[in-house]
Amino acid sequence: MKRKILFLGCGNMGEAILASLKASALSKKLDFFILEKDKRKEKKLTKKYKAKKFKSANYDIIILAVKPQNKFEAVELLKNIKFRVLITILAGVKISFFEKHLGKIPVMRVMPNLGVKAGKGVAGIYANSRLKNKNLKNLRNLCEKIFTSCGIVVPVKKEQGLDRITAISGSGPAYVCYFLEALIEAAQKLNFKKKTALEISLATFEGAIEVLKKLNMEPKNLRIAVTSPKGTTHEAISVFERRNLKKIILTACSKAFKRAVELGRSK
Repeated sequence: MKRKILFLGCGNMGEAILASLKASALSKKLDFFILEKDKRKEKKLTKKYKAKKFKSANYDIIILAVKPQNKFEAVELLKNIKFRVLITILAGVKISFFEKHLGKIPVMRVMPNLGVKAGKGVAGIYANSRLKNKNLKNLRNLCEKIFTSCGIVVPVKKEQGLDRITAISGSGPAYVCYFLEALIEAAQKLNFKKKTALEISLATFEGAIEVLKKLNMEPKNLRIAVTSPKGTTHEAISVFERRNLKKIILTACSKAFKRAVELGRSK
């Protein structure tokens, strides 16, 4: 018998998770349902992903993917839906919020990142004590498999660990894009056309990552291997070292973590 999965709200990240799931082998074991406030969007998504419209049923898992500011509206809907496990991807909204309004229910809070859209995501996960019940072991495993179908899963022991992973992988795609922006601008100043600058910058990132994976190397070791003494790469790295680029990145990630904590407190 297929497990019933309801997407309550299906914004960009929710749709990305749904798309990755539908493309995975796991989808054969699942029945997908969508409940959207915007009925036109709901119709479009159900057709696109061959899902079903919401109906009164017992759902195994609800994936809550509304905007954080709509959390109160969402819990009112959840009060009238029968389900066994709630997965929330609402940034900054703690599990205690759902326990306060819905009782001591099994909840998994997940912080996925942009890579989910390409099936290369990183998802930090934290489950409350109710979901650790032996009777729910199979459902807990299914919750984790949902996100391994979208990339890699990183379980954290304490909920605050989600703030830490947000500072690295959650915001990380923006850090990568920021460095890419700089590399593209540098290429343009060296008289490459914008399109070519983008192509060679992206290919350079992709190539370096693939080599690291293929050779099972640490980034530091590959960097040393390609940096000839007094060569061109050494000259560039020397600038990064003099400007203390690593310290800048460490400070930036620390600031992102502190802001994630602050946002959690305010919600």
